[in-house]
Amino acid sequence: MRIILVAVVTLSFSVAASQSLAEEGSSLDVTFSQLSGSTDYQIGGLVQLANGASGYVHFPLSKLDFPSEMSVLGIGLNIRHARNLITARISSSTDASPTTMRDYDWGVPDVNPFTTPSTLDIYSESESDGEMQMLELRYAGISQPKYSDFTRYIGVGLLIQKFHFDVHDGLQEYPSMGFPADPLPGDILIYDVDMYIPYGFVRIEREARDSGWSWYAELAASAWATVEDQDQHLLRGKVNQGNYDGTAIIYDLGVTYQGSSKFMVTLSYRQTNIDTEGEQVSSLDGIYNHTIYAENHSEHSLYSLSLNL
Repeated sequence: MRIILVAVVTLSFSVAASQSLAEEGSSLDVTFSQLSGSTDYQIGGLVQLANGASGYVHFPLSKLDFPSEMSVLGIGLNIRHARNLITARISSSTDASPTTMRDYDWGVPDVNPFTTPSTLDIYSESESDGEMQMLELRYAGISQPKYSDFTRYIGVGLLIQKFHFDVHDGLQEYPSMGFPADPLPGDILIYDVDMYIPYGFVRIEREARDSGWSWYAELAASAWATVEDQDQHLLRGKVNQGNYDGTAIIYDLGVTYQGSSKFMVTLSYRQTNIDTEGEQVSSLDGIYNHTIYAENHSEHSLYSLSLNL
């Protein structure tokens, strides 16, 4: 049995970090980013069959891992009024390097008596082409103690991130039996995963007086992350649809140079980790087959250059 592990989730976010607190109004920024990481899902545990029977298999029974190496372009709108900052950003991948999707299936002794739950029974690697779209909305309240170089932002946000992977031309191996590997030519599967992350965040920013330079550090967290995915196995007429709930944590660090009241350049690094669990519903040729426990994990790093005009 095969299924995919996905993730998602990191996003290209680069707010005009050191927009002057003394100024009100709006500004636009353009962000160029490089996204690196992976999404995976694992299945196992409780299985409920179409005939009403249920039972347990070891976890993980199967795991699919989808790496991501993408260039990302983002456009953001920042609106400042009094001590309130609203940010909206849309981002999309513009180019993606081909990566290798990996599919792991561990042994089931009742099916293959030469294996154990810790034995890698079937393993395959396939070429994968990915793309991503993203939307992020944020609100922050701003405070700056008198005579202090530090500014504090406390707020909430919503991150929506969608990945799409086309997997093709693979090679399937049989480590437990030592059989010759089988080529898998052509299209193999299509994987889509959508992530919805409402979060709260705290950002601390410090300006180096009279230098034009500033830096910031931000921590965001969510206990309400949800993930939805669909894995279409084109070679078998099988479709897996998953729904997951869990947590997410985002670290963001950056440095900004402000050359004028409007023009700014920001270099930033962002790490997004998402851990969710739920279940996958599987069908064969359009007919319901079974439901199984599943986990979905994502770790992505984002390196960005943002120009605020």
